[in-house]
Amino acid sequence: MFQQNSSEMKSIQHVDYFGHEKDLKVMRCQQQKDIPKQNSDEGNTSNVGSSFEYLITFAGFINTMLSMSIQNSIGIYYTYLIGEFDIGLTTAAVIGSTNTAICLGGGVFAVRVVESFGERPVLIFGGFLQFIGCITSSYAPSFSMLFAFLSIVNGIGVALSYVTILLSVNKYSYKNRSLSMTLTSLGGSVI
Repeated sequence: MFQQNSSEMKSIQHVDYFGHEKDLKVMRCQQQKDIPKQNSDEGNTSNVGSSFEYLITFAGFINTMLSMSIQNSIGIYYTYLIGEFDIGLTTAAVIGSTNTAICLGGGVFAVRVVESFGERPVLIFGGFLQFIGCITSSYAPSFSMLFAFLSIVNGIGVALSYVTILLSVNKYSYKNRSLSMTLTSLGGSVI
């Protein structure tokens, strides 16, 4: 850890009230000099080229656009859900709110899954869950099946794919990282 001289420790232990803050500041400055400074991008080996960076950014834009389109447009279907399943407005609104809660709250767990398995398999699995959730909810005969597939399965898929694409854009963009993240996040507001 940090190596300290016995004189430094002695001066810290045997100080009066007025000299105490000064000695602590001196010790902190000496400890900070001992810490090696590293640049955060120094070990970054993902500088593979600007064309790949733009491709990842475009894929992130499309992924965000498709993933967030369900949450942004679920309110349109409330009148059809109320008529089809003979439910109230509050019950119909549970689908959209649960989907959004799982999508945004599941990001905490999705990061751990990406760290364990990598970006590519998690993104593929998240897209597959979105596909299964949307297709199955199209043929749902009951409200409980619609809730399970459109809210839960699709929400988990969106959480996995949204977090994964944000991590991938951050990892593979080197020169224009802020622009890439901005363009990726703009995908959600297109639809």
